[in-house]
This record gives sequence, C-alpha cells and structure tokens, in this order.
Amino acid sequence: MKKMRLYRAADWGPAPESVTNWDRKQLFKRVDLKWTTPVSINKTGEIPLFSKNVPILYVLVRDHGKFRRTNNILYVGLSKSPRTRFYGHGAVKALAKMAGVLTFSYAVLSIKGRNREVRETKSLNEIEHIFIWALWAFDHDLHNVKKQNTLPGLGKSGGSAWHICNTGERFGGRMPREIVYPWMLVRLGRDRSERQRKTA
Repeated sequence: MKKMRLYRAADWGPAPESVTNWDRKQLFKRVDLKWTTPVSINKTGEIPLFSKNVPILYVLVRDHGKFRRTNNILYVGLSKSPRTRFYGHGAVKALAKMAGVLTFSYAVLSIKGRNREVRETKSLNEIEHIFIWALWAFDHDLHNVKKQNTLPGLGKSGGSAWHICNTGERFGGRMPREIVYPWMLVRLGRDRSERQRKTA
C-alpha cells in the first residue's frame, strides 16, 4: 500500500470559498460551529437540561489520570430535541460508568431560509457523519457504531460539500479548526510533458 505522503491535495483554488460553479456560486457550504465549555456528567449519565429545543451536534469527552492524552473525544451525536434526547441515552449511560470523568459539549446548528426543518435534519446527519470520520482518524477511539462503514455523502441520500469551521472550546487541540469535505487527493507522476527545445 502506497503511503499517503505521496498524495497531495488537488489544486482547486486557494480556499474552499474560491471553488465555484459557472454562476460563481460557492460549491462548499460553510457552517460555523461554536462549541460550549464542557460540563460534567455524573455516573448515572444525567446531562444538564436544555431550556429549549434547538438542533445541536454534541460530543462526549473522557479524561482519566492514566491516559497519555487529555480531552479524549469518545462519541459524536446529534439531536433536534435536546430537551428530551438524553433520557435513557444508552451511549451516555455506558460511557458514564467507565472510570474517569465524562463531560458533554455541544454546538448549535443554525440553518436559515426555506424548508429550514428539512434542511436542518439533512445537514445535521451529514455533518455528524463527517465529524465521525474526521475524529476517528485522529486516534481511532470513537465509540460510535453507526456511520463508520460508509464514507460521508455516499449513502442512499447523497450529501453536500461542506466547509466546517469550529470555534469555542478546543478540547486541548483535539477538535479540528476546520474540516473541508470532500476534497481530492492525487498522486502525480513525473511530468514529462514540457516540450524540449531544439538546440542549434
């Protein structure tokens, strides 16, 4: 298997926003997510209550004194109804019983315009899928079961191109500042196309 260092990003432009169609419409949808300061979850898996339902992405983060690294992101999830989502949440309860401290952080997804609710649901699922693959690639320690067998955007419903910008809590540097998906990696061969000049 060839090492990934032999590949490089295709030169589509200087930045995601410069990738457009013929009408100069940007092809990558930008979304800004501001992650909250993590709050502790007790051993029964109880999460602080939300005052209202808003579409969120969330992560569960575990710390243990014996770990080599801190801020270990173990689970990525989504919810359109966080006021009731976490009653009896199996993954939360299972992770809360493990040794160490489990914390919870979330970011609100803001979608505007027509068909907002339909677009929120689709966007949440696509972005969660991208996060699962991006964070799993960091240290292969996610406990998510679903969405790990199919690349983002390749399910039956397809997907959009996303430019995800993360601000707020940094989780010790474990959260990517930006995620651009999909881009393209290419492995170039030796370029012999330059026409040789004839010497006199």
